[in-house]
Amino acid sequence: MSGAPEKKELTRDILIFSSSDEPTLNIISRLEEDGFRVDFASDFNSFYKYAGSKNHSVYILNYGLIRNSETDISDYLKTKNKDCNVILISDKEDGEKPSSVISKRIFGTVPAPPDPERLVPLVKLAYDNTALVKKSRDMEKSQDLSALGENFARESEQMKKIYKMISKVAPTDSSVLLVGESGTGKEIIANLIHKLSPRKNSPFITINCAAIPETLLESELFGFVKGAFTGASSDKKGLFEAADTGTFFLDEIGEMPLATQVKLLRILQNREIRPLGSNRTIKVDTRIIAATNKDLDEEVKEKKFREDLFYRLNVIKITIPPLRERKETIPSLVTSMISRYAGEYKKSVSGISKEALAILLDYDFPGNIRELENIIQHAVIISEEDIIDRKDLPDNLSGAAHRLPVIITQEDRIKNIERIITLEEVEKEYIKRVFVILEGNVGLTADKLGISRVTLWRKLKRYNLKKYVKE
Repeated sequence: MSGAPEKKELTRDILIFSSSDEPTLNIISRLEEDGFRVDFASDFNSFYKYAGSKNHSVYILNYGLIRNSETDISDYLKTKNKDCNVILISDKEDGEKPSSVISKRIFGTVPAPPDPERLVPLVKLAYDNTALVKKSRDMEKSQDLSALGENFARESEQMKKIYKMISKVAPTDSSVLLVGESGTGKEIIANLIHKLSPRKNSPFITINCAAIPETLLESELFGFVKGAFTGASSDKKGLFEAADTGTFFLDEIGEMPLATQVKLLRILQNREIRPLGSNRTIKVDTRIIAATNKDLDEEVKEKKFREDLFYRLNVIKITIPPLRERKETIPSLVTSMISRYAGEYKKSVSGISKEALAILLDYDFPGNIRELENIIQHAVIISEEDIIDRKDLPDNLSGAAHRLPVIITQEDRIKNIERIITLEEVEKEYIKRVFVILEGNVGLTADKLGISRVTLWRKLKRYNLKKYVKE
């Protein structure tokens, strides 16, 4: 397992190419504390050695060192991870511009010697951007996002209503506010809105307002011109401009500083931005989708969020329920996740046992879909068989086992019982169990499953379960 991550196309690997007399040790230490794996090269032989062994997500390059070998570096980057980003360390004397290949990869520039307080947050942002680009490309390769929407909406009446709302909202340019707990899939829904919109062939740019220091947020959003502040050695396009004709997803909008909120409001009103240090404005045609896990109504009352901006963002509000309120979606989510991670880790895992699935259905998932994904990833890696069993689940879930009798029949406890590996069998068994618990009450069962009575009757007929209905 220890060597597996290096085989992935995208990892948390970073390569620093800089002179050894610069304060890089502190930077490396800070990055390693944040979970990055850092390779350091102070000469070209070391650079090519490290770069040839891994697909680094971010390259931190000292322009003073590579200036005379730009062509070689550029040609090399053409053959490497096409999603990687470059952060350039540049002396004030560096008036030249890098080659076109390197320029296209540049995510940001910092002055030499680099200040860890400025460089480390920029590296995190560059990595997140790299990860997002790859994730979006992989999603497009694996399946059309409209099909993805139909898949997650299929199992729950709540999610069907949300998907219906998405279908109505997507073709418009209205602002959308997504509200829900962390891990409920707000970014997936934002991406789905974009892919179902006329802007689908334009950029989908995302930023987490809570992950970027206030001092960097404004320059990342609006860009800057050369000389706008110390270290601004060249013009940098802001994310709003990068998202022109496309969609800009502002995650954790409730964390945006009040001063930046004022400028965001101006963009929504006038559809134009002004880069830091510039006297001119730039027209942008960008759709805004924002997301939050906070109660913005309360934030407005407490003067922590601007009321005028709230009304601008809250044109269409979509509230995404936590996973514990739509547990009937768990079987299909588990099936999809097992397939994905089995392929990623080259495992033969193809399904989940009744007992393991029952444990998941009895768990409240405070971390929502993100937590479920981590659990299934863990189970796929740990499992030594073709079916995920109770023993493959993380230890913190084992405590849920004592509650199982409320949803598991006695026959489920018989050893060597036939395991369910198809979604239809899982759904049939789950509906049957709920019916037994609720003594065949159709109305109450439909409410607990989050589906309509008509849908429930159709499933009862399909699975030959009408005999469990209480007359």
